[in-house]
Amino acid sequence: MKRRTMRLVLFAISLMLLFGCFGCTQKDDASLSELVNELMQERKKLEEKLDTVEVRLNETEKKLSLAEAEANAAKTELERLKSSSAEPTVVTETKEIVKEVPVSGEFAIGVGCTVNGGMTALLNGSTQVQCVVKNRDGYAFDHWEVDGTAQNTTEKTLTLNVSKTTVIEAVFHERHILKCINCYFQFLTNQGNASGKKYKEFDFEEGYTNPATRKKESGGLISFYITADIPKRQEVDYWLINGVKYQFPNNVTKFRVENLDEATVYEVVFKNQTKRNTQTPSPVYPYPTVGR
Repeated sequence: MKRRTMRLVLFAISLMLLFGCFGCTQKDDASLSELVNELMQERKKLEEKLDTVEVRLNETEKKLSLAEAEANAAKTELERLKSSSAEPTVVTETKEIVKEVPVSGEFAIGVGCTVNGGMTALLNGSTQVQCVVKNRDGYAFDHWEVDGTAQNTTEKTLTLNVSKTTVIEAVFHERHILKCINCYFQFLTNQGNASGKKYKEFDFEEGYTNPATRKKESGGLISFYITADIPKRQEVDYWLINGVKYQFPNNVTKFRVENLDEATVYEVVFKNQTKRNTQTPSPVYPYPTVGR
């Protein structure tokens, strides 16, 4: 009887150890699964950050290339002018005599503008030069810089007197244009709701009238409600805002944006759709307020 009782006790202890090990194994598996999920989320965040950095680098390279091209053109023109005559002179005539007046060899150099109708102007002492902005498609004139110093004027013509070699630059920014791909936007009412016509593109560089409120708005700012234009049997996967991926929770199909102040392209990418190679303006990163 005692031996039988001892066997039952040993069998019970064995069962307890077995179930204890099984429970530990389940706990270990759960912890491992949780760790894997955390690592996957971290990897996803890193990939999104890398995409953002890549977009910024590409746009910066484009701007640097454009600035370098303009600087090289100005430098070439300056070298050509300097080498065209070792000792340039200006001949002035009167009724009685003809005399030669030495020229200083200094120049006014225009970047993004003309100077006295050309790319450069030869100076003879203190000389008045008139600079006129050269229009660029997709860009709007912002301000003037003289030898890197910003001037307090937004007029497209600048007149000044210079006596030494001076670089006069017309500085531009991208036109304030809102574009929508696979989506559309509507203006906001006074209550902040979408109303009226659906737009795919809108230039808000200059002042405009909000068709939903009939109020005049200042150029360079816009508020609106944007909605995905979803075909049948399709679902929103994510949004691209100036080429940057935004994966909103719960497949957000619309949201409100207030006081946007930069050129921006919004694009909806649907599930099982190949990402477009959309040409976008310089990256800006508005953080939309999600609304229903």
